[in-house]
Amino acid sequence: MKKIIGLLCMFGFVAGASAQNFSTVYEWMYDNGLTTMTSEEAFRPNDGVSRGEIAKFFAQFAELKWLTKTKSAEECVFNDIDGYDSTLVPHIIAACQYGLVKGSQGNYMPNKALTEAEA
Repeated sequence: MKKIIGLLCMFGFVAGASAQNFSTVYEWMYDNGLTTMTSEEAFRPNDGVSRGEIAKFFAQFAELKWLTKTKSAEECVFNDIDGYDSTLVPHIIAACQYGLVKGSQGNYMPNKALTEAEA
């Protein structure tokens, strides 16, 4: 799943991207602060990722691409993020403000696995 997101990132958003291998994509993501993993093995590109974890990636990517927040913090209040990883909560809210993630019926479901359709 992470590999899919990385490749989508590289091919879908990076101008001038041509046939890249995952090593190149990983290096670009690491150099631009989209992952803190210090190696491809530590990144574990074939593992799944939760909705809470991906919010940080999306928020940092939005900042890297100078996107504009289209929603207020009040529009991005979720009932199920209290008690979730406090280092990821601000990224969930920011990713929502950028319009890159949303919840359902007042919940974000941060522990739910991100699906390919959501990616």
